[in-house]
Amino acid sequence: MPSGIAGCEATSDVSSHPSLAEHARSRSTRRHNRGSECENYVVLFLIVGILISGLIIGALGRLVVPGPQRMGILSTALVGMAGSFLGGLLGRLVFGFRYQYSYLLALVLAVGCTALIIVGLQGGSRRRSLR
Repeated sequence: MPSGIAGCEATSDVSSHPSLAEHARSRSTRRHNRGSECENYVVLFLIVGILISGLIIGALGRLVVPGPQRMGILSTALVGMAGSFLGGLLGRLVFGFRYQYSYLLALVLAVGCTALIIVGLQGGSRRRSLR
């Protein structure tokens, strides 16, 4: 009985029979492709998660700033991601290692930084519209 079929590797026993060697190679290739497909799904879900969290933080930042903001969904998500990044950086610099355990403080800093970015973007567009 060939020992290479169970391990999906072409050994000398399997290579003597062409169809068994081909079967072993195809199973090995399928297993390798399945691993890369799984990694692709992980990266895809990471990107979708970052976009959704940026959208939520951006929406909360827009709620903090009074008045209407002329921003679409994509710019809200981008501003939310930038505010989350700046809030995380600021929290790590000010509070150090203890910051990673305070999720409420992280949320407040992310929303606050997002609101500051929105105010900065509005200030630039308001000055242009007054002229």
